[in-house]
Amino acid sequence: MVDTTPRAYEFDSFRVDLPKRRVLDRQGAPLVLSSRAYEVLLYLIEHRFEVVSKDDLLRAGWPGLVVEENNLSQAISSLRRALADARQQARVIATIPGRGYRFVADVTVEFDASVSPPASSNGPSLESADDSHNVPQHQPSAAADDGRASTMPPTTAGRRHVLGVLGVATVAAGGWLWSRRTQAPATGRQSIAVLPFKPLLASDRNEALELGMADTLIARLSELPNVAVAPLSSVHGQWREADDPLAAGRALKVAAVLDGHIQLNGGRVRLTARLLDVQNGTALWSGRFDEPLSDVFTVQDAMAQQVVAALELELTPNSKRRFSRRPTSNVEAWQLYLNARLQWSTRTEAGLKRAIELHDRALALDPNFALAAAGLADCWAVLGVFNILQPDRAFPPARAAAQRAIGIDPELAEAQASLGHVMIQYDRDWQGGQRQYIKALKLRPTYGQAMFWLANSQIYLGHISDALIKAREAQALEPMSVPFAANVGVVQYFARDYVGARERMTRLLETAPYYALGRRILARVMMMQGDAHAALELLRGHENDRVPGSLADLGRALALDGQRDAARREALRIEGLGAEGFGVGSDLALIWSALGETGLALDALERGVADHSQWMTFINTEPGFDAIRDEPRLRAVSRQVGLG
Repeated sequence: MVDTTPRAYEFDSFRVDLPKRRVLDRQGAPLVLSSRAYEVLLYLIEHRFEVVSKDDLLRAGWPGLVVEENNLSQAISSLRRALADARQQARVIATIPGRGYRFVADVTVEFDASVSPPASSNGPSLESADDSHNVPQHQPSAAADDGRASTMPPTTAGRRHVLGVLGVATVAAGGWLWSRRTQAPATGRQSIAVLPFKPLLASDRNEALELGMADTLIARLSELPNVAVAPLSSVHGQWREADDPLAAGRALKVAAVLDGHIQLNGGRVRLTARLLDVQNGTALWSGRFDEPLSDVFTVQDAMAQQVVAALELELTPNSKRRFSRRPTSNVEAWQLYLNARLQWSTRTEAGLKRAIELHDRALALDPNFALAAAGLADCWAVLGVFNILQPDRAFPPARAAAQRAIGIDPELAEAQASLGHVMIQYDRDWQGGQRQYIKALKLRPTYGQAMFWLANSQIYLGHISDALIKAREAQALEPMSVPFAANVGVVQYFARDYVGARERMTRLLETAPYYALGRRILARVMMMQGDAHAALELLRGHENDRVPGSLADLGRALALDGQRDAARREALRIEGLGAEGFGVGSDLALIWSALGETGLALDALERGVADHSQWMTFINTEPGFDAIRDEPRLRAVSRQVGLG
C-alpha cells in the first residue's frame, strides 16, 4: 500500500521536516521556533486553501489550554521574523482583517520516493496584509513594590501550571528578547537553559546544592556577550522533574540545554552533565566529575569553560575576566548563601529573618562576598516594603548592605539595583533610584529585577504607558516568575483597566493561590468595580497577610461595603501600628477616603510624608485617592514627596 502521508512541505526558501518537527532554511540550518509557533505554522500550511480563524489557531497551537489572543499574535510575529516575512507585504502569512490569517506562499508537498509529489499552489496572493497584533507583548509581571525574582523559588504544583495559563506567550517573547539582545554566534547556538540539577539518588536530595549549582552556572554564563541564558525562575518548578530536557528546551525556546545530576556524599561532589542541541537532540558535550566538596568551584569552572567551548563562543579579554570571576572562594559561605536564597524565596517574616541570619554568617566567613551582601540588602528592604518591620529599622541596614556590596564589586548589577530600591522606597529619591536601576541594566541587560523596579518607578511618576512596556519587558526576562507574572495586572489597576486587571489576577490566583499580593491586588480591583463584598470574601482568612499597601485593604473594603463602624474600628487598629513606628499614613488615608472623611484622609496623607508610608509612592496614581484627587492639600503632599 502506498503511503500518502506527507513527510515535508517546501515553500519560499524553507522546508518543513515533518518527522523531525523542524523548519530548515535554504542552507539546511534549523530555524529557532517555539513548539507553539511550529504548530501554528503547520496548521496554516495544512489549511492553506482557506482563511483560518484565530480561534482555530489557538486550539491548534495551545490544545486544551485557555490562553489570551496575544499569545497567537506573538507566535505569528515570531514566525514572520524567522521567515523574514514583511507584515505590510506578506509573502507567507497574510492577515485577513476581522477574519484571521491565510498562508499565501506556494507549497510543494514531499511524499515517500515511491509517490509522485503533487505540487500545490495557494492561489492568488494578497497584495498586502496588516497585522496590528504583531508587536511582541510580553505578558503579566509582578508584585507592586518588591517582586524580586527569587533565584530559589518555591516548588508548587500551582507554579508549574503558570506556564500553561499565563506564561506561554512570554516564554516565546522572552526567547525573542534574548536573541534580540544578543549578537548570535555563527553556530546559531546563542541561547541556553541550565536546568536545575537532579539528585543521583532521590534519598540524597540537597535542594540548595541542586538549585545552587544551576544558579551559579547561569550567573557565569550570563556574563558572556554572545549567549542568552534562561533565568532560573523559568526552568525551576516547570522543568525540575521533567523526563525530557529537550521538551524543556523547546518550550523555553533555547537552542541548547544543560541537564545534569549531582550528589553530595562523604564530603565529595559527584556530578554528571550533558549539553544537548535542542533541535536534533545530539550531545554537544558531556562530562563527569567526582571531586572533594572543597573543589566544587574548580568543578564549576571546568564545566562552564567546557560549555563555552561546546557552544563555540569567542570571548573578548573583558568577557574572559568577567566570566572567570567567582562570587566567593569559600565553599561554606557559598552553601550558606544558597540556603539563604531558599529562605528568601518564602517572602515570610520567618523566612526573611532566617535568610538575614544565613547571609550574615556567609559574610562572616567571606567579608568580600558581594552577592551575599546584595542579598542581605534585599532581605532587609522587603521587611520594610512589606510592613513586616518598621521602615526606620529595615531600610538603614538595607542601605548599608547594598553600599557594602558596591564597595566590594561596583560591577555587580544586583548591588546597584538594591541600592536604587532603598533610595526610592525610603529616601523617595526618584531620579537617583532610577539612575541606579539603569546602571544595573547597563552592567547586565538581562537582569530582570532591575527592569521590574524600573517599571514600578514609572508608575510612581505617572508614566503608566512606559510602566506597562517595562513591566512586560521584565516579564520577558523572567517568564516563569509568579511576581513578574502579576505586575502587568498591577499596572492595569493603576491604569484603571479593571476588567483586564481582574481577569489577569483571577487567572494568577488559580495557578498560584499562595501568592498574597495577587490576592490583595484582585481585592483592590473588585473594590474599584463596586464589588466590595466580593473583595471581603477574597480577604477572608487572609486578613493578616503583609504585602505593600495591605494595611488599608480590609478597612477600605468594609467602608465600601457599607460597614462603616467596622471600618472605623479597623482604622483604629492601624493607628495602633502607627504608634509602634510603622508607616501607616497612606493606608489610613485610603480607609478614611473610602468612608468619605476627606479631612481625616488628608490629615493621614500629611502624616505619611514623615512616617515613610510605602504606598505614598502611588499618591498620584492610586485609584483609591481619586475621590480627593483635586484637593489642594493632596497636591501639596505630592510636591513634598517629590512627585509634583
